[in-house]
Amino acid sequence: MPTENGDQSAIDTYSEAWRAECEAREVLSWKLADRRKFLVKVEKHRGLEGRQKLEEELIKQWNLRTKQSNTSSQTQASTQKPRQTEFILSSS
Repeated sequence: MPTENGDQSAIDTYSEAWRAECEAREVLSWKLADRRKFLVKVEKHRGLEGRQKLEEELIKQWNLRTKQSNTSSQTQASTQKPRQTEFILSSS
């Protein structure tokens, strides 16, 4: 079932790309320790390539989230601390 993304292009919600985006958004909602544990499990079941693909999508979704957040909060004082990017990477 197609839907529209931010640039108004159609997205096939039955596609692997959509599944990967949804998985990454869900994982980003978890605590850091839980994300790290999940990445270990992903590597165990999908292999290193599967883990790397998920990490790439996590970074992509994180950047989209922070870009939207920064755009909507430009009117706030600039005293906010910058967001840290150690949100998914574990010491593997």
